[in-house]
Amino acid sequence: MLYLMRGYVASPCKHVLGNPQTLSTLKAFNADAVMAVSVPITAAGVSDSCGCMIAHALNISLIDLFWSPQSSVDWNVPQYASGLSPTDLQRPLLFAENLLMWAIQRVAVPLWEAVYPDNMAAVRRELGLPQAEAQCLAKRLLDRMRGTPTRKCESLKEIQMYNWLLEYPSTLNPNQVLVGPGTPRPARPIHPPEVASFVQHA
Repeated sequence: MLYLMRGYVASPCKHVLGNPQTLSTLKAFNADAVMAVSVPITAAGVSDSCGCMIAHALNISLIDLFWSPQSSVDWNVPQYASGLSPTDLQRPLLFAENLLMWAIQRVAVPLWEAVYPDNMAAVRRELGLPQAEAQCLAKRLLDRMRGTPTRKCESLKEIQMYNWLLEYPSTLNPNQVLVGPGTPRPARPIHPPEVASFVQHA
């Protein structure tokens, strides 16, 4: 689903970067970096985004704002959205479930991206920008053999906009910053009464 959503962003991004006046206005800012909200398709991070495309077009750094806690964690650590804790991983079946989630994020999704590229690649070709470096090793090797110019969508800084209230805490990479953790404010009475009644009986 997230992969399909990213493809829809390609068209507006093309209109921004394909407009010479807009592009020249952006260049006139002499910015040091582009700050953009990105959607990490895999736990390995963002393989391509409109923010990355703008950063490449302006030849400046990228700062990613992530709303989803897809931080890069090892195979032996509870994966995002697994609901597992390190204690759970001592049970063979749950360990295998966690390992499968890791494999899907690290191998299957990057391979899918390589086999079925989204609209971002076509927009990059049209705008004369280098292709985003693939997360799939086989695709990276193929691009090198073909002489396809590629460039990493590597963030100078990743600002992770979430907390560990619902997920087991995991390590952060050196370029990642956890904003928070923010905790929910105390509950207040729900209004109107019919909504409160609905919530109480849900």
